[in-house]
Amino acid sequence: MRGVHGGVSLQSVRVVRGLLGGEWGGWCCTFDAQTGSVKPIPDKHCSETQIEWGQVPVGFEELQTEAFSPIPYMDGSEQTAADVPSGDGPEPLRRRCVQVHPSFGCGGDSLPGDAKRCLLPTPRSNTLEWLATTATASAAVGAHAWALDEHVQGSTWRLESVLRGAGGQLPTSTANAFPSLGERTRVSVLFDVATGELVAEAPHPSTPHLKPRPAVQVWQERLWNEAVALQVMETSWGPLHLDCVDKSRRVGVGCFGEASRSAPSSAPPLAAEGAAVWRSSSPTQGASEDAAWRLALLGGVELSGRPGVLEVSLRPSLEALGDAVPVGEAGRVVLMRTWSAADALAEVVVCEAAI
Repeated sequence: MRGVHGGVSLQSVRVVRGLLGGEWGGWCCTFDAQTGSVKPIPDKHCSETQIEWGQVPVGFEELQTEAFSPIPYMDGSEQTAADVPSGDGPEPLRRRCVQVHPSFGCGGDSLPGDAKRCLLPTPRSNTLEWLATTATASAAVGAHAWALDEHVQGSTWRLESVLRGAGGQLPTSTANAFPSLGERTRVSVLFDVATGELVAEAPHPSTPHLKPRPAVQVWQERLWNEAVALQVMETSWGPLHLDCVDKSRRVGVGCFGEASRSAPSSAPPLAAEGAAVWRSSSPTQGASEDAAWRLALLGGVELSGRPGVLEVSLRPSLEALGDAVPVGEAGRVVLMRTWSAADALAEVVVCEAAI
């Protein structure tokens, strides 16, 4: 049946669920910001057989737990101060990320991986700031996108966009998946406000000779519980003691990074997912006339930018929208940021635009 993903109609939940908080499961893929191609995960997480036969995955399965209140630790965990607020300002939103690595053997209940915790920047959507003390449920639920942004240094910003829905070619749901209560797409980049370009992470001190390339991280996730529910042993030495079947039920879908990179028949050729950056000298349909560059990625994600402006948008999957939304009436969620100076984010605008 069209319009059903993970057992629940996407159209029925697209404006009644929030985009932040609760338990989310899905895939994270990294894309080369200069070519738009998806990058395989590091070889260190794979077996020699996977590497030899060219079977290195192009993404990680991840489980995200988000809450304004402290996320409990299990007994025996290694507690850290990574998600403890300083005491200044309002209560921040917390996130725990459980990243599952490919199993070298049978897997079972000892899957390898990492668990990390952090405090998130204050989410912004248009003029709304989502805080634990001031945000209303209706406002948090009604937003189609959130911006979680922090100034790194100089003119460099770390930007995370949380967009409602799932785009591109939808992966197949797993047979035992928990029902999906909502879908979201997250996009994370480093952006230089002065040049209007995506920039790379600084090399690790242990490998100063390496020169990382700019990258775009994209998550395609589904909500499986609105409250904090996942219990997992968090240790620095691994394994996570996470059951393989249990993990599969929470992630619930295949990897969107393995989808075909062919362009939809209704889209102009340069709008193909996985396309390289192109310049405004040959703009495509729907591109900002003054955009310096534009990039289309798998998962329906598109980015464009110029000095002082970054635009991130999501083309919804017509398969996900189903028959509830006639073709030609579906819009894409657009999140645009503008800066008045290198260290001053001026405006966050969320809107819907025609595909």
